[in-house]
Amino acid sequence: MNVILKDVKEHDSTLFQSNGLALKQGEEFAHSFNVKQIKCIEAKLTKVTQDMGALESKNSNCNSIFKDIVKQHINKRRRKKENCRK
Repeated sequence: MNVILKDVKEHDSTLFQSNGLALKQGEEFAHSFNVKQIKCIEAKLTKVTQDMGALESKNSNCNSIFKDIVKQHINKRRRKKENCRK
């Protein structure tokens, strides 16, 4: 997504005159389309970043829960072994 955003921004910058102040003749539509695309891509990147953060948080919660479950299981097996030895 970052590569696409960079490409769109580069393309948009080529639509301006050499002084960078005015659009080249006939490039208004392309510029307005690029502006919409840039906003859309940035919104999607923000959403993906937020979703990744939420998923990482849920993953760490899941890992801590699973870790506790595994520890309990190991402790039960260890107790069984110790009881069999006695």
